[in-house]
Amino acid sequence: MQLYRSARDYFIKNFPIVKDHTRFVVHPINSATQRKSLSNKNKKIRSFINKLYKKELTKLDGVKKLLLSFGCNLEEEKRYLNKGFRKLQIFTYPIPDNLRNVINRSRRVVVLEQGDGFAKQKIVALSSNERIEACFGKIPDKSSGYIISNNYKKLFSAIKRTKPSFVVGDLGEYTQDTLDTIDACLCFGSALGVGVGGILAGAKNVISVTGDGAYLHSGKNVIPEAIKRGVPLKAVIICNGGCKGTGGAGGARRFILSTKGC
Repeated sequence: MQLYRSARDYFIKNFPIVKDHTRFVVHPINSATQRKSLSNKNKKIRSFINKLYKKELTKLDGVKKLLLSFGCNLEEEKRYLNKGFRKLQIFTYPIPDNLRNVINRSRRVVVLEQGDGFAKQKIVALSSNERIEACFGKIPDKSSGYIISNNYKKLFSAIKRTKPSFVVGDLGEYTQDTLDTIDACLCFGSALGVGVGGILAGAKNVISVTGDGAYLHSGKNVIPEAIKRGVPLKAVIICNGGCKGTGGAGGARRFILSTKGC
């Protein structure tokens, strides 16, 4: 049996970094392969969701007043529960397919959500019940204040010229890479964390590209860990004063980052 000096050495030897754009990068040239993969994943997810709600939906089958609560609606729920409504808390998307029968057999269906009616639209499309009501608030649209840059091509060209071994992207609205520079993109706010992981796995020159919203969402949490471990992380944070991807949150005007150990 081969012995390793550390867990890091073990992973570097047995699990080398894979640069496979068809698997890890959302880009038009990969769309056919990724759509097929996504379709298979969606089928598995939908099967899981249907099993997840099966017992609860069985208990609600045949109720006259049905309350569908999406997210946190504690104050709004009280009014309907006091009137004899039976509640189903929905905490996933997609919505379970077998909810259709329960809705169609109910005399009155109320959808509660904090947003702009997205859940109600999905419920209406799912069923044939025309007696569906909704109670929701409106989120103000502040997207007009965002600073949209047309210079990303210059940014990614500059990154390419540094010949990085690995480039990690983020799921921001304004971090689109048009030059196929990004090697991996996991989820919103993950660019710095994935970058640190790549370095610990043996990559020498890793660059993480993220936006201000994604950085404030979770990217900033990686900084103390990177400093503690002495990881030479390189990060590009695009600060445009807004975060469209999460519904209109305002971005920071500036970032003050400690570079000690990074």
